[in-house]
Amino acid sequence: MLSINCKEAGDPNCSHTITGATEQELFENAKKHAMEAHGMTAAAFEEDAKKNEDKYRKLIKETCRTAGLYFFIFYKQMYVKLLIITAN
Repeated sequence: MLSINCKEAGDPNCSHTITGATEQELFENAKKHAMEAHGMTAAAFEEDAKKNEDKYRKLIKETCRTAGLYFFIFYKQMYVKLLIITAN
């Protein structure tokens, strides 16, 4: 599952995380969020996405959940962070 956080993408007042199984689905879900929550038009979203494509691609995370381990793999970067969540 791919995800991107709206606050990390540049909106300091929105902490919504958008998800998608593919980059195309993530893009469509981000567009829907931008239109519904932020009042952007489809054309304005697409223009902004094109202009800031490299920035947004660096913010995409790939997440997997297996047996209590949450892996946060930062898309297109050279490092992996591992967060182990333990149940009390």
